Amino acid sequence: MTASSFWPVQQAVYARLVADADLLALLPQGNAAVLDHVPDDTPFPYIVIGDMQARPLETQGTSGHDITLEVLSYSQSTGMKEAKALMAAIYASLHRAAFTVTGHTVILCDLEAEECRLLPDVRTRLGLQRFSIITEPHDE
Repeated sequence: MTASSFWPVQQAVYARLVADADLLALLPQGNAAVLDHVPDDTPFPYIVIGDMQARPLETQGTSGHDITLEVLSYSQSTGMKEAKALMAAIYASLHRAAFTVTGHTVILCDLEAEECRLLPDVRTRLGLQRFSIITEPHDE
């Protein structure tokens, strides 16, 4: 997978998130709150599909990739409860999930790391989750 193939992975993750009724129930704006670009007037809470990196996973028979994808949750609710609820719903939607990426077979989608913190504005809570998505190309 090259950087030009990142878009199909992002599309697949987006489709998975916006199809999750439990996650959307936490977002008053529904699937409009799952973004990769955040306009200035976007109401909280929302989720951003963030940075991606890929490492080749070469074996004797295949040439797969280990993709690291960040999913960020933003909340301005009092306390960390809302941010952590969003993170739990994202985890439930993506961790070990089976989903389709155009041109690739997803072998595994695993949570790699997560953190939840208060940003310097002392109002916004950020949940950051990194998922490892292992793929192998296939013929279509």
